[in-house]
Amino acid sequence: MNDVAFYGATFPNGSTGIPIAGRPDNTLGYRSLDLQATKNVQFGKYASAYVRLDVLNVFNWYNYNDYTKNWGANGVPNPNPVTYNYTGNITGPPRTLRLTIGAQF
Repeated sequence: MNDVAFYGATFPNGSTGIPIAGRPDNTLGYRSLDLQATKNVQFGKYASAYVRLDVLNVFNWYNYNDYTKNWGANGVPNPNPVTYNYTGNITGPPRTLRLTIGAQF
C-alpha cells in the first residue's frame, strides 16, 4: 500500500508529508489451497460417467480485503503502520465442497 505519511511534524524543507509504503501485518497476501479429485467410469464402448469432488480453500484461510493505516504522529513513525481490518470484508470463498456428477454418450 503506497501513501503519503503525515507525522504531525514540519521538515526542514517545509514539507509535512513524505511518501511511504506499507504491507499489512507482514503477511503473504492472498492464500488458498484448492484440491480436486475425479473418478471416471466407462460403460461399454460409447458411454461413461464421472464424479468430481472439489475442495476450495481447504484450510479456510481468511483473506481480508480492508485495511487501516496509522503512519504515526508528533514526528514519530508507527512501527506497524498498516493493519488488516479483521471486522472488514473478506475476499475469496470460505472452505467450500463441490460435488459434480456427469455422463457422456
